[in-house]
Amino acid sequence: MRSKTAPGQPVEELKTALPYDDPDGKFYYRLRPITETIVDKTHFVYELSDQKMQRYDELFFKPDYQVTSLPSYQQEVAANPFKAFAGLPLVSRHQFLLDDTQYFVSGFIKGPVCRGQIALDSIRDQFWVVFTQPGQFYPKDWAAFLAKQAQLLALPGQQGNQIGLFAFAKYDDLGKQYLKAKNAYIDELLPKNRGFGLANIWDGEGTNENAALTVFRHLNSATVTQGFIGDTPLTGWVVDYPIFEQLHYFLVAGFNVYGSAGLQIASRTYMDLLRQDAEDNFLRLMPAMERRTIWNSWYPGFDSLRTAPPLFSIDHASEVKFLTTDYKKEIFDQLRQKMGKAAGAVDTINGCRQAVCIRANTTPVQQQADNKMRKLAKLKGQELHALPDDMLLRVKTGDPEGDLVYTLLVDKAVSNISTMLGQNSRREPQNDRITIYPGFIGSYPNFYFSVEKEQLGEFVDSIRFARTENDIEHLYSKFGIRRTNPEIWQNADWFNEQHKKYRGINAGLLDLSRYDNL
Repeated sequence: MRSKTAPGQPVEELKTALPYDDPDGKFYYRLRPITETIVDKTHFVYELSDQKMQRYDELFFKPDYQVTSLPSYQQEVAANPFKAFAGLPLVSRHQFLLDDTQYFVSGFIKGPVCRGQIALDSIRDQFWVVFTQPGQFYPKDWAAFLAKQAQLLALPGQQGNQIGLFAFAKYDDLGKQYLKAKNAYIDELLPKNRGFGLANIWDGEGTNENAALTVFRHLNSATVTQGFIGDTPLTGWVVDYPIFEQLHYFLVAGFNVYGSAGLQIASRTYMDLLRQDAEDNFLRLMPAMERRTIWNSWYPGFDSLRTAPPLFSIDHASEVKFLTTDYKKEIFDQLRQKMGKAAGAVDTINGCRQAVCIRANTTPVQQQADNKMRKLAKLKGQELHALPDDMLLRVKTGDPEGDLVYTLLVDKAVSNISTMLGQNSRREPQNDRITIYPGFIGSYPNFYFSVEKEQLGEFVDSIRFARTENDIEHLYSKFGIRRTNPEIWQNADWFNEQHKKYRGINAGLLDLSRYDNL
């Protein structure tokens, strides 16, 4: 935190709403131990170490560049990273974010800006995220382009609480102008009939598992995980440097949870533009003549007054070589191969397309449980209607220390997410899917299941055939841990202990405030 006092003296924190507000004098960055209970919903860890300091040296001190003046604390500068950090090398700024993508994306996914259903309506229930390779597009030219567009990249946060209730329209217009300018710049930069390919995607140098992320939405909360988890999603994001900087600076560093209603609305609507920008980047990898058709399948009947038209360099062919018409699957399969270990472990439960799939380093008991979970992962549509969004399953093996944990995540389909309100009217329950993860995902479990390993087949069938009220009652009374069950706290303690074992320093207490009374 920022402190008025130097090291060796008690911390006297600067009482400012935002980390870039004017400190009104000299200050020191200080570390203060956290002494309260760690809760998972607000807990994500950033490493400070000798290795990290060496990395900062490589990124910001070894390159040859000059900073002629320091940025001011005036809002139009301090709240705009494209002005505030213009003196730093673009590639270094980009790589700094890439090194820890899960941490930075978690900033807005787990932060206060993404609390509540209206805010979460801006993202899908499950999608994969990759990032552009730093240094492409001739860094000096790209930096000059961003400097030229700095005014269009202005973020609503620069007006603070002075922003009006309908000021979101101004920033939406600026954002749309930037998307047009970016598309025109790309068209000018790329040779005719040459477009984007896998070389434009950061591969984590083959080892950094921040190269590929999965985002899960659980109705009114969300989680970011490393790797491609679940079946191939409906959409994907390709996040370039400007998108990444905007996501962090506006929705995390510059987000005031106590801000005005105008700021809250502007935050939500601007998120639509950032999502579209990332999806446009993803579409640029698709065959040129298929891009509009694919986009239309994501946003059927979209409201043209709110949604910017898609911009995905239609005159430039993709550099990706396709062998089938399942373009998304092919792209992600090729990315997984390109990234190697950086793409994380292969998902052998949801993505198994062989007669036999065995998760690495598992025991025979785990393999038997995985087989049953694969059958559960195949359920779709109305077969899942009895389930909430985020559940934890305890598979009892006869030894409490050897019991297994799976997270069950229902991916609830909607026709599109182009507006803030009315998601229930856009629901498509016939297209719902489920993702099974061996371990923990999510901070707010909606329900606990506890099932003997010999009864896993019956458990899966009970979910699949739960149609009537009696069927649903049987499912939850036989396999569920309801609020009224005297064993609920014993199970809650067990899950929290296992959570620490699975996630170590990244674990915090799970929040039961959204535990359903099923």
